[in-house]
Amino acid sequence: MKTMKKLMIGLMALATYATVASCSPKPSTRTVTTRANTTVTTGEGFVQTRTLISEYVETPVTLAKYDKIQKGITFQQAVRILGEPSSKSTWKSTGGEETISYTWTNPGSGGFEFAGLTFQDNNLIRRTQNNLK
Repeated sequence: MKTMKKLMIGLMALATYATVASCSPKPSTRTVTTRANTTVTTGEGFVQTRTLISEYVETPVTLAKYDKIQKGITFQQAVRILGEPSSKSTWKSTGGEETISYTWTNPGSGGFEFAGLTFQDNNLIRRTQNNLK
């Protein structure tokens, strides 16, 4: 019975999301949602895909680890320092340029302790953090 209730709540949430997305003020924007991915295509020629890898990282990200991350490093080097990320967002322009952002969210933080890294051509171009200790 509990499983059926959870399923119904999930379906209602998905239906609500689909209704809200279809009422978007930008008629040239299309949103497709699957269980783990959300893809948004805009009229400006960008496609964004968000992928939830896991809810939180296994090993918490600290400010000391974050400070080792410098512009120009590769994604693989960042993973050696921080571990596997919890989510990934990809933006692709009509010209083919791809920008990928990864987020490392600490467990038990309610999503408020995280590190975010953005890569182009597998080189770090931007980094951000919130409430790391």
